[in-house]
Amino acid sequence: MFYIASAKSGLEYFDSFSYDSSDHIYAYYTPLMAMIRFMSAADPNNDFTVAYDETEEGKLQLWEGYKDGFKTVYEGMSCYLYEVKEYTYLEGLTGWKNEYVSAHKITAIHEEKIIDIYQYLLKAVEDDKCELHPFIDTTEYTMQFNAVSERMEERNSKPVFIIEEGKLYKFIPGRHSSRLTIPDGVTSIEYRAFYNSRINSITIPNDVSTIEEDAFYGSGLYQVELPESLKKIGKFAFGGCKWLRDITIPGGVIEIGPWALGYYFSCDYNEPRPNDFTMFVYGKEGSEAERYAQENESYKDKTIIKFIAK
Repeated sequence: MFYIASAKSGLEYFDSFSYDSSDHIYAYYTPLMAMIRFMSAADPNNDFTVAYDETEEGKLQLWEGYKDGFKTVYEGMSCYLYEVKEYTYLEGLTGWKNEYVSAHKITAIHEEKIIDIYQYLLKAVEDDKCELHPFIDTTEYTMQFNAVSERMEERNSKPVFIIEEGKLYKFIPGRHSSRLTIPDGVTSIEYRAFYNSRINSITIPNDVSTIEEDAFYGSGLYQVELPESLKKIGKFAFGGCKWLRDITIPGGVIEIGPWALGYYFSCDYNEPRPNDFTMFVYGKEGSEAERYAQENESYKDKTIIKFIAK
């Protein structure tokens, strides 16, 4: 079994596309690791209360950020620990040995309420499942805490591509993820793989033939390089990308779905609406890119898409 800790009770499944999906992508081999990661995320002091690391053998080590920090923050704080099956999770993609990721809908098997996280932590120390380093007001301790915090941040900031059989299901950003190159071997970018991500520029390798619906919806893209291998761009694939002002469509593309370029979905109107700027689409004459541009050229005397042959 794997484990997920959450502030919410009564969850029947975990879905990487839910509102708080960052909590639902990760699972852990031990309940304690799930709890530690939850403690970090739930820390009102933005990780200054706890720093954690693991030994070569995978044993967790915790450092306290200030005097009585663990007790002050976590005593009386509750959460819910869920068991999930491990068969759709992938290992070795993040910076932590005991951390696994999945882009699929995962059913919760069992739920347990942890009434007091602080007492749970003390019991784990008593059972020799982890090491706890109480705060000491010395220069040496502060240096150690800062060093552990830096290693923790480095591990947490590793970008993650969840790829199965050539399909890129999910991207989890790291600290420096504004400019990306998708790994070789990916053949399709799946539904909402980069949904609302903060990436600015991306290069897509030449094996990719399909970009599915909503793949980059709402992302911060302003530059994208599409491969000559590309055949299909799905509905709303680049919808809601308000900084993407121009794009070159390869001649081999034979299908561009509705509202793939130049539109966003308006919750106010409950329908697709055109962007408030003109998007320039470059492509070959007689291509699918030209067809799409011509069919979506204007809206109420406003130019949405401008095709430029090249």
